[in-house]
Amino acid sequence: MIMNMKQVMELTGYTQSYIYNLVHKKMIPVYKPNGGRLFFVKEEIEQWLLGGRQMTSEEMHKEADKMLLDMAARRSKRRTK
Repeated sequence: MIMNMKQVMELTGYTQSYIYNLVHKKMIPVYKPNGGRLFFVKEEIEQWLLGGRQMTSEEMHKEADKMLLDMAARRSKRRTK
């Protein structure tokens, strides 16, 4: 679905000036055909909003455990060579 500025403001809760700032910094997906009005794709904005997800502490612990196991396996392989 194609969205205009007002619809993006409603979806995100951001002000128009903040969205313009994000556009200027190329931090938000946007289309500007022929250098005119700004258009957005709803699915892209939703993905962009979800892109900054923080891991839970449980997820971080699992990731750290996986990395430690991988490092131990690599060390073990080097010692057997």
